Amino acid sequence: MEKIVVILIDRFRSDSLIIAIFLAVIKSRSQKIWERIKVDTIAFIIFGVVTSIVTIIYEVLIAQVEINQWWQVRILYNLIRLLGVYFLGKMTDQLRVKINNKLFRQFVYQALFFSVHYLFKKISDFFEIITISLFYSTKRRLVLFLSLKLALISNKFYLLSQFVISDKIIIFIVKGISDGISLSLYQIPAYVFSALILGIDYHVVLFLSLIYLFDNMIFGWLFGYILDKTRVYFSKRKFAKG
Repeated sequence: MEKIVVILIDRFRSDSLIIAIFLAVIKSRSQKIWERIKVDTIAFIIFGVVTSIVTIIYEVLIAQVEINQWWQVRILYNLIRLLGVYFLGKMTDQLRVKINNKLFRQFVYQALFFSVHYLFKKISDFFEIITISLFYSTKRRLVLFLSLKLALISNKFYLLSQFVISDKIIIFIVKGISDGISLSLYQIPAYVFSALILGIDYHVVLFLSLIYLFDNMIFGWLFGYILDKTRVYFSKRKFAKG
């Protein structure tokens, strides 16, 4: 009987230790999640304030949504957005990892290279045409000087297209694309739901959704920049406090 009691006591202690460790892990995890929610929410609010003027231009001035409907949609939309900021942060981090691969970076590099190369080649051709035109001018000394200068400029523009695209630019663009995609996947469904619930015409909603898709892809880098800076700031602050 005593052996059974001892075994039960040992089992109880073992189970209590496991439960204590489990609760400690949950507590630590919940604290980290709460810190991340707080920091990401602050970053999202800053981003919202910075881009608020653009929102008014899109919805009130361009789409001509009534002011009464506009502020009602904004209240519901911002409430939905703020409640799920933690998931936006996680989605942003995951997309950055998935999109930032060698294949996609190579695709971005090739697209950017051909675009920049084409632009600089056209600029180079433009200077070359001017050089040839001036060569046949009557003022020979001035013409020869300008021709030489323009020829050098033309050649520099052409050569510059070979080296202007650095790894930092590619990383910046890829990161901006991933942040823009995460913003679009998170914000546009929330906006569509809010606008349709409050009676905005679906043609207007579709129009604004397309605008916001373009807008998010343009300003994705800004959201990512604010998010990263805010996380770093609070991380340093927490480290300084010990």
